[in-house]
Amino acid sequence: MKNPIQVYEKIKENFILYVETAFSTRYKGLEERRKKLLNADKVFSRAPWIEPLPTYKLSEYKIQDIPKLPNLSKEELEIFKEYNASWVSWRF
Repeated sequence: MKNPIQVYEKIKENFILYVETAFSTRYKGLEERRKKLLNADKVFSRAPWIEPLPTYKLSEYKIQDIPKLPNLSKEELEIFKEYNASWVSWRF
């Protein structure tokens, strides 16, 4: 099961089943209201928010090889390159 929506639904269903089993009562009305409340958005969980991202065209340059960028002076471009180099080395 690799679909994130299905995974979310399965976890939610299993949790509600656990609550109903572990904390059952003899009052049908209470059980129904509790189930309705647990299934409501923003009570027990939020509906998944999947954000599709486009695939971007790769640049012909590596960041350290960029000759110039619009709206950046040479000094600002060098600062950007230094910052990026320090971030990449820190991350990996």
